[in-house]
Amino acid sequence: MTMMTEVPELGTRSDGPAEARRVGPYRLGREIGRGATGALYEAEHVHQGRQVVIKILDPKIISLEKASRKDYLFAREAMNLAEIPRHPGIVGILDAGLADGLPYIVTEKVEGQPLSVSLQSRTQDLKTFVRILRDVALAVGHSHEHHILHRNLKPSNVILDAGGRPHVTDFGAAKRVAPDQHQSTTYTVGGSIGTPAYMSPERAAGLKNVDHRTDVYSLGAMLYEMITGRPPFNLSGSVADLVAIVRGEIEAPSKVRPTGGATGGDAALEMICMKALSKLPADRQSSATEFAEALTWWLGEDASRKEPALPSRMVIAGVCLTAGLAAATALAFFVFRG
Repeated sequence: MTMMTEVPELGTRSDGPAEARRVGPYRLGREIGRGATGALYEAEHVHQGRQVVIKILDPKIISLEKASRKDYLFAREAMNLAEIPRHPGIVGILDAGLADGLPYIVTEKVEGQPLSVSLQSRTQDLKTFVRILRDVALAVGHSHEHHILHRNLKPSNVILDAGGRPHVTDFGAAKRVAPDQHQSTTYTVGGSIGTPAYMSPERAAGLKNVDHRTDVYSLGAMLYEMITGRPPFNLSGSVADLVAIVRGEIEAPSKVRPTGGATGGDAALEMICMKALSKLPADRQSSATEFAEALTWWLGEDASRKEPALPSRMVIAGVCLTAGLAAATALAFFVFRG
């Protein structure tokens, strides 16, 4: 894998049609999406013929005087992905470089559609969705084993291939943690990275020490949506959403009227879900792998595993906050935007 290779020219300048442009040894195809830091294109290696996806930093967000924050995040995404050994459930990085001064990242191309599309159309039954989420959790557990927190898990960041297998993508908000710390020791100033509907209370509050259990919460939020047809909170798109995540009650799935054709779960699945959504990280499953094991048990694929136990302080409908979490709520207004 080549990292940050200097490429003098794009062949055709960036103001020309994307299909006519070259990025290093890659010929760009159609644009397939845009994110917070850049645009995604289908592309082909001109010598190998390999089909890939290229993410190119948006030139509008580059500072002329110093590297912008998003420029830094873009480069960090490439470094984070490079730290994770190949896993079938994670879209891997193949290459990265510079072309016309614009950083780019080359990743595997997965033919399929986002999990969010399947959830909206309810094309699968609940058991199939749970099996998909179990495999997502195993992939996330792999990244945790190599000290990378994803921090932006959500259905749109999971691609289902033609065989229905999930692939976790978009590590733009990911954070590397020291092996002996198991925690991210910084928080974002001047704008949040992540989607509030799936964001953990500690991230919404801007707490300084956030560990791998923030991803466990996001997995729980995805499971909640699979059961009920919506995320845990109905959000308005305002900064008040972050306060709701930190202090608000989550209604038990069994009390939510399923929407969009969603099928209800059962008491055991609800228990697994609500444990992952505990306000206190200590009350959640201890890891993404443990969350995956609980789903495997529910699916009936591990008869040797005992029924998962409720956390000692779990609250299904109520507020469960530490003093530190409650005190940090006010930071949300200054640390995060939307």
